[in-house]
Amino acid sequence: MIYYFSGTGNTRWIAEQMGQLCGLLVKRITDCVSEAEVVATEQGDKLVLGMAFPIYGWTLPAVAMDFIRRLPRAEEGKSYYVFALLSCGDDIGRTNLYLAKLLAEKGYRLDAVWSFRCQTPILPCRFLM
Repeated sequence: MIYYFSGTGNTRWIAEQMGQLCGLLVKRITDCVSEAEVVATEQGDKLVLGMAFPIYGWTLPAVAMDFIRRLPRAEEGKSYYVFALLSCGDDIGRTNLYLAKLLAEKGYRLDAVWSFRCQTPILPCRFLM
């Protein structure tokens, strides 16, 4: 399963494309009210947990941080593959390190991060004189 949050639609598109390529379902994190609704997908001998978020000011949006804090703890003895798809206007800064720290608090290890440079929704301002 790939859980995503998207403000402009860019991250949703990335999550859907990756889900299609990897055979994973895609779900908006805003549709997950409780931690019981968040599940990893079994693939082979691993449980796969994917996340997709935009980067706002070189960090995760608040809704993404809340989602990670609501994740159920990783089960002892289970093998997980956890990855993140991060969309950004320029770069992700050190968001991957912060994300890894948040996930570690729940017992998960962040195995992979991919960043996708997208068109930024911020338009240049024109000043009239």
